[in-house]
Amino acid sequence: MRNISLHFVLATFAIACSDSFDKDDQNGIDGDQGNVNPSTASQQTDKDGDGFTMEEGDCNDNNVDYNLADEDGDGYSTCDGDCDDNDASKNPRDIDGDGYSTCDDDCDDQNENIYPNNPIDEAYDDIDSDCAGDSDFDQDQDGHDAFEHGGDDCDDEDGDLWDECPRFKIEIVDEQCIDCPGPNAMDITPEGDVYVVYQDNGSLYSNSRDLAGKWSGFEYVPTDTGTPAPDLGLDGIVDNDGKFLISYASEYSGGLGLLFQYYAAGWSAELEVDGPTTQANMNVGSDVVMAIDSNNMPTFLYHNADSRMPIIYDMSSGVTSTLTQLTGVGPIAVDQPLLLPNVFTDYYSGVHNSIAIDENNNSHMAFFNSMVSVESQYSMVPDLEGIWGAVAGAASGTANGVCLGEPIASNGIYNSLDFHPSGELCIAFQDEASGDLKYGCKINSSCMGWNFETIDTVGAYAQLVHDSEGNPHIAYQDELNRNLKIASHTSTGWIIEVIDDEGAVGQHINLAIDSKDKLHVTYADETHQQIKYASGY
Repeated sequence: MRNISLHFVLATFAIACSDSFDKDDQNGIDGDQGNVNPSTASQQTDKDGDGFTMEEGDCNDNNVDYNLADEDGDGYSTCDGDCDDNDASKNPRDIDGDGYSTCDDDCDDQNENIYPNNPIDEAYDDIDSDCAGDSDFDQDQDGHDAFEHGGDDCDDEDGDLWDECPRFKIEIVDEQCIDCPGPNAMDITPEGDVYVVYQDNGSLYSNSRDLAGKWSGFEYVPTDTGTPAPDLGLDGIVDNDGKFLISYASEYSGGLGLLFQYYAAGWSAELEVDGPTTQANMNVGSDVVMAIDSNNMPTFLYHNADSRMPIIYDMSSGVTSTLTQLTGVGPIAVDQPLLLPNVFTDYYSGVHNSIAIDENNNSHMAFFNSMVSVESQYSMVPDLEGIWGAVAGAASGTANGVCLGEPIASNGIYNSLDFHPSGELCIAFQDEASGDLKYGCKINSSCMGWNFETIDTVGAYAQLVHDSEGNPHIAYQDELNRNLKIASHTSTGWIIEVIDDEGAVGQHINLAIDSKDKLHVTYADETHQQIKYASGY
């Protein structure tokens, strides 16, 4: 009976288990429990038909666009967050660590300073730092690129103004000027970078402006030799290597000398051109002007107050910071010997100077002479060292290749020489007697002969340049109304405009023109004790 009872219990248990077994509820396992039915196995079903099941890792088996395939071979699938699996440049990797991937619209994932909505996006650097996809040359976002960068927007700081602007835009060179009385010098690179040196509170400072219109900020010019006297003489010029060269009168060693230095990633040491230290000349350097020859060497024209003569110094050695003084030819007087006794101290030659060097490195000079007929005069000296020794006492004439103190025009002050693109030498100046602004050119290759026309009835601080078409432009002060003017010659004649009439302005003018025929002017604002910069459109 005990055996019968045990068999009965086992049989009953087997029947109970068999009755509770449901084939359809066992995840597709057949009665033989050896085969899988793909149509019913939910964990291995490829519902969206993309070739991947949820068991294999398909992150969304209801959407064919999400799967494990790496179609573009960039190491990321759509299940890894690849936003475009047909483009290998689009993936969720943040290579530069700026918090944005190319899938987040990072337009340069190799540069951590470039990412979407970057709050720092410098205009005009041709870098889309905020990945906005807009023009980097349209700062005011009016749809017009800046004129300076090939566009047609004459004022890229005003979104409502692009086609009707004043001819000149005026800026302050140094907003932090304490006392900028006016002396300044300016020149530009061919592309239009601006360099300015100026006096502030008794010292020399410099500033520069790049093509984007951004000022670098004022920088102190070290003048350890003595006390600079830029009101007596100051000039600046950019050489062919882009160095900014300056020369200025300075008081030291009991006298007045002419010093020189240059800027190239920092200011060089001061070098003496002429003065108490190397030449034993105790009163030189006023009214200094410079020009650069084809060898990239500067030539200086300035006044010697002791001899009351114009002096030229032609530099012939390289400009290096190891020099303690300049090496060259000079100083040599470039006017006829004094015709009046030295007791007549009110008479002099060699102020209101200007110099221009031609393609053959001949130096052409204009200066005011009150000793003979009270006139502007012309001297020309070839760039031949062998002839320099004869200049001081030479007779003027083309036979010996020297012109010394030949007349240009009576009463000519504020002389400014410039070569016409044809090679013709031209000049602008003010007639001291009448106040008229005059312009003219040399009519032949001899030492004498000029033709002139009157441009305006005022004309102080005249400065002349020619554009690539040969049109002359003269910046000058209307000393009666104390404003700054520009006279430009066009196909229809002379056009005269006022650049600035806010206060007493227009002293100490410097004028330059870049390779795009854009005009650049610096000048003094006596009312506000500022140096201003005006650029043409």
